[in-house]
Amino acid sequence: MCLRIPRLSSAVVVIALLVGGKLGGIVGALLALPIAAAVRMLIEDLRVELPGDDSDDRRLRARDAQAERLYARESAGAPPEVAAAVAIEIAHEIRKTDAAAGHNPVATPITAGKT
Repeated sequence: MCLRIPRLSSAVVVIALLVGGKLGGIVGALLALPIAAAVRMLIEDLRVELPGDDSDDRRLRARDAQAERLYARESAGAPPEVAAAVAIEIAHEIRKTDAAAGHNPVATPITAGKT
């Protein structure tokens, strides 16, 4: 089992230090960050997958992997503006294909590269 240390945003750090300092003085400020990190870790560990979450769909992963290969091939060595235009064109083609297949292109998730 891999223990992940949660990263706290700077806003959370400041708020935790202010609240901890106000409630417990110096000791509260010292304990505020470990407590905030523990709360965040608990929230992440207790997160439950909701019904209908199909982000682990093999078809979607294959589609996205194919789109990534196409993007890499077509944008190799291109300036950022051209690479962005290629990405937009690929996304439009995926939406057209999904709409033609009867899928709602807005509701179809794009996987996060999970394999």
